[in-house]
Amino acid sequence: MKPFCRRFDGVRKAHGRPVTGRRGMVAGFTLIELVVTLMVAGVVFAIAIPSLRDLVQRNRLTTSTNLLVSSLHRARAEAVQRNDAVSLCARTRAGKDLSEGWFVALGDQCDVSKVVSGVEGVKAPIVATGVRQIIFRGDGSASGTIADQPAFELVNAGFRREVYVETTGQVRTETPDPATTRSADAPR
Repeated sequence: MKPFCRRFDGVRKAHGRPVTGRRGMVAGFTLIELVVTLMVAGVVFAIAIPSLRDLVQRNRLTTSTNLLVSSLHRARAEAVQRNDAVSLCARTRAGKDLSEGWFVALGDQCDVSKVVSGVEGVKAPIVATGVRQIIFRGDGSASGTIADQPAFELVNAGFRREVYVETTGQVRTETPDPATTRSADAPR
């Protein structure tokens, strides 16, 4: 005869039988196993989060660099196609800071009414080093650059990229060695 109420013995039951694993033991986790697992996960996250933050900062810098280089290529191609001057100009009045964006305009005067394309709201600060605008001529050559000096410096959270525009119109990027150069906003 079955008793009216079942006695609780601390074992989880399904259809009146204890739930067991492969080896016949009761399935589940002990509190110690759970705490150890959470501690290991915490250590892994503590190591991974700073690396992830650096990855995001570097990706923002790379994206901004690629946008700038793409616009420089577009300006040069437009100048060659039209056989006339095309300029890359900053959106700001000061003309040295491209962080708010830039535009490619026909002619050499940065006339807003002759804009071909543009970029707004860049994620990494871009500073024009010694140039106010880059002008590409109809033969593809560039003016407004200084030989062997970067035309633009991009800095984001201590990471730096430099964009060079040669007088021939060729565009190249470099990542300075962090051991020899330290940017202004790098953590000390």
